[in-house]
Amino acid sequence: MVNSHRDAFFKNPSEVIQQLYEKHGLDSIEDKLIDEFNNLVNLPTDIDSIPELESADFGTLVRWTAMVQDTGYGTEMYISTSSNDKCLVYGANQNEDVQFDNDQDDFSRIRERTNIYAVEIPGNNNESKPIKEDLLGGPSHKFPLQDRNNKLGVLLKLYDNDSGGSLRPATVYEFVGILGKSALPRTLDSIEEDNVQETIVPSLHVLYSQQVDNKPSSVVVEKDVGEHIITWLADEVLGGDKLAAHYLLLSLVSKTQSRKAGSPIGTLPITLSLPENENTSELKIVKAIEALTNLSVYLALSIDKLNERRLYPHSNGDDLNSGSLQVSPSTCLIFDERHLGQGTLKDTGVRNVHSIQNVIQSQKLEYNFPFSAFPFETDLITVILTDHSKSIIPGTIHINVKPTSDNYYGELSIPKHIKLWKEFILQSRQKQVTIPDEVSSIIQQSFVDERQAHKQNGGTGEGTSSDDLGRRITMARLLTSLDDGESNTMNNDHWNLITKLEKEREERC
Repeated sequence: MVNSHRDAFFKNPSEVIQQLYEKHGLDSIEDKLIDEFNNLVNLPTDIDSIPELESADFGTLVRWTAMVQDTGYGTEMYISTSSNDKCLVYGANQNEDVQFDNDQDDFSRIRERTNIYAVEIPGNNNESKPIKEDLLGGPSHKFPLQDRNNKLGVLLKLYDNDSGGSLRPATVYEFVGILGKSALPRTLDSIEEDNVQETIVPSLHVLYSQQVDNKPSSVVVEKDVGEHIITWLADEVLGGDKLAAHYLLLSLVSKTQSRKAGSPIGTLPITLSLPENENTSELKIVKAIEALTNLSVYLALSIDKLNERRLYPHSNGDDLNSGSLQVSPSTCLIFDERHLGQGTLKDTGVRNVHSIQNVIQSQKLEYNFPFSAFPFETDLITVILTDHSKSIIPGTIHINVKPTSDNYYGELSIPKHIKLWKEFILQSRQKQVTIPDEVSSIIQQSFVDERQAHKQNGGTGEGTSSDDLGRRITMARLLTSLDDGESNTMNNDHWNLITKLEKEREERC
């Protein structure tokens, strides 16, 4: 009986809503519908039983995992019942005639809900799902990645205004609700213009939402996985350069663990400086990062592109335009400077470089509004590719790649263990590494010894700086996170290897 009632709710929620309305009236109908939903669906364990939005019909119950793009539409007033007493709450009975007489009507029919715009997750490397044609489209300026086809954006309608106010831009959520169609809220400029047609987009009347983090789905217990990934990156992706492979993997498992005085702790942004090469094939490293991560975005930088389109979100006051930097946490941003070209950065270009620099150094992205800018915290991985001695974007660890062959271009053969490796990287990113007191003492003493040796050898300046020390500690933590299973305790071997890697890297500079 429960299953048949649940199936009816999934296929025709309007009928269930109407029954609740006829039984209880409008008073607290939103709460009663949520109770009915919770009685029928045990979330999150039963989430897979709900059809996915991409292939569902309008008017049915669906689920959708998406990134919040714009929370600035605010609330709207709507009529909760039709002229022939049909309930319109949560998008029920959308084809019913709605009339309202200001002089005679009951104002208790007017209710309030919050509008939020969400888009498919940018840079999703998992297998894409086919999307029904009548769901595609939406304003192009709402999508972070302009060169993608089959874009899916949805107007979320939340009936709990408190929960609507808690959703943050560039955050991923799992939503469950009733699929419908709605007009996108109009901007002040479009309201003042004549003959401006409404933009009709898919809408989701949200019954349930839960933030989704990029976490492993299983525990990896296999041995030496980290070493296998480094060997593959060196031999198949980076032309035999094991040093560069170490730094790339450490960067991929890095994340913002905490903040100190506003600065992120735990990140490892890198610049890989490749030899100049006339090969026009794609770099294998781009495909390798796509294979090893759930989320990545490749951005080819040139002076013209930097000057043309803003990479940061910006608003004219009542509608937020997205930018390529508006991506969800744990996304790997790949900036390719190899074809930067000649020219002068104009205002937009300068602002774009400043935004990239802020994301790298502060893990913050500014959203620009007409008279202000608001920074939102990010947690992004950044890899810069260049064939110059320096990057135009400061603040990264620079590695001069020394390949022994030119096989870092062209087609990349993906190993059969790639799913296991991807899970391992996600697992490593979640580890909380501990540093025993004896290892902490070794680190401090090595720092003192290096500075003293620098002075005794007649070196200028302070030698190894406190920033150098902080970077090495971060790298040693990341190296520890690559240990097998749940091991998360740093030891002297971790520290010695990081010291060796850093000295070799510095010798290449």
